[in-house]
Amino acid sequence: MRGNVDTGSWAAVLPATAAVEVGALTFYVLHDIAELVVDPASAGFAAVVFGHSHKAADRDARGDAVSQSGERGGRGGFSLPVSVARVRVVGREMEAEIVNLHI
Repeated sequence: MRGNVDTGSWAAVLPATAAVEVGALTFYVLHDIAELVVDPASAGFAAVVFGHSHKAADRDARGDAVSQSGERGGRGGFSLPVSVARVRVVGREMEAEIVNLHI
């Protein structure tokens, strides 16, 4: 996946969005949730995985299933906790959580 600062020629081959299958579920992945142009539920996606804001969350303002991994490295001028999202898929069920790495 390509982020908003991935602008070099090397990044041109990276997709802006992707559909990723995990077991029986499909996830929609993109960098900035504000650029979401599909209705995830109608399109059959179990969840949306996104970044950009660096603020960890496992639901969006509407309560839809999303995963925002948070600040995972480099800090980039942010003072947010370093965290990742972990999603467990069993059959057609999923459970998402934010894991703070305490580094």
